[in-house]
Amino acid sequence: MTMEAAHGISPLQTAAERGREALLKMDGGHVGRWNWTHESGMAANVRGEVIWDQVHQAGYLTFEGLEPNVASGRQYQLWIFDGTRDDRYPVDGGVFDVPHGSKTVTVPIRPALRVSQPVAFAVTLEPAGGVVVSDRQHLMALARAGTP
Repeated sequence: MTMEAAHGISPLQTAAERGREALLKMDGGHVGRWNWTHESGMAANVRGEVIWDQVHQAGYLTFEGLEPNVASGRQYQLWIFDGTRDDRYPVDGGVFDVPHGSKTVTVPIRPALRVSQPVAFAVTLEPAGGVVVSDRQHLMALARAGTP
């Protein structure tokens, strides 16, 4: 068992945090950063940001205040809204979990398709494994590209 695992920090979480820091250090002017917004209907205590590298089609989400979901049978799913695509069909950015006792969570973005013009990043709570198309009933977090 690693020292990190002994203290309740997942080795995958540590790798994600290191990857995020490396992405920020190598920024050649093509990395955007956007905060989660506090809009009507969403939890006001969710804080953090989206970091997206348009050239490498990669990035990271950071969260504080997102409720643990591990025992719920549901997973969080990221959606990337692309200005060149129909809004009804955002790009799936992957599913992830927030374990109990996590203060801050860093999640790598894994887009299923190339994103040409990101305009928003949204997180929904879906059945385990995610869905192909979300009804967006359980919108948990939203970051609009271009707004710091």
